[in-house]
Amino acid sequence: MYEQTVKTLSGDRLVKDYFLRQGGRVVAHQQCVFRVLSESRGNGLLQECGFRFTGLAVSDNGVEADDRGQ
Repeated sequence: MYEQTVKTLSGDRLVKDYFLRQGGRVVAHQQCVFRVLSESRGNGLLQECGFRFTGLAVSDNGVEADDRGQ
């Protein structure tokens, strides 16, 4: 069985835990810590690195990059 949990560590950090269980026993575990940025801060960082945000499009199977900027 697959399971994931999400917890807020502080105002701008999240921790996600991913588990695979078999027979009630954890057979695999991964933990990822994320920092949440405001849209303006994220766009500023992209620009500093020579990139630009062109938007997102949501598809039936997830989120994909939008091609409006091409």
